Amino acid sequence: MLVSLSICAGCLVIALHPTFNAFLPAIAILGGCFAIVFPLSISLISRHFPDEQAGAAVGSYESVIGIGNAIGPVLAGVVATVSDVKWSFISASFFAILMLTIAARGKTYSET
Repeated sequence: MLVSLSICAGCLVIALHPTFNAFLPAIAILGGCFAIVFPLSISLISRHFPDEQAGAAVGSYESVIGIGNAIGPVLAGVVATVSDVKWSFISASFFAILMLTIAARGKTYSET
């Protein structure tokens, strides 16, 4: 949940304070957060899927990430073209809050 809040904060800083000095730490925070999400996701997949299904689960995860990486920049570009660029980052901040909400309501699993 801390990562989600940090992603939200980083996007809001970029949207609301569009200066180079604000951009650098915000991008560093975003990069660090995304670097945390990937290994945690792989760890969850490896713990909660049987060994014979782990490859398909990781492949599915990577496919969804790839689709998001293909569609996300196009959508952000469209939003930036038809409105102020800051709305791209504000909408990304909204999705980070949505991710936080889903994580907070999520089911926890015991270590086995």
